Amino acid sequence: MASSGPREEYIYMAKFAEHAKRYEEMVEFMEKVTASVEGEELTVEECSLLSVAYKNVIGARRASWRIISSIEQRRRAEATKTTSRPSALLGFHGERHDWMEI
Repeated sequence: MASSGPREEYIYMAKFAEHAKRYEEMVEFMEKVTASVEGEELTVEECSLLSVAYKNVIGARRASWRIISSIEQRRRAEATKTTSRPSALLGFHGERHDWMEI
């Protein structure tokens, strides 16, 4: 069973980090718990905390990735719209731009 000491303190801090929604820190504390196991298996509670920590860290990164991908897709779509304009319009835009630089 779990011994008292640093392991219990790490579990307490992991729970505290979970309540504060600081999942990166929760992962760090749970990594310390797993390092302190020394051949013992994790308890059900410890496994659950570890799972929650990684699930939330990965979930946040996935959400960020989706946002970045969405922005990139919009930019590509806008670039496609810009290049698909009629050639006469593109020529006018180019001439006007050259005139403005003089």
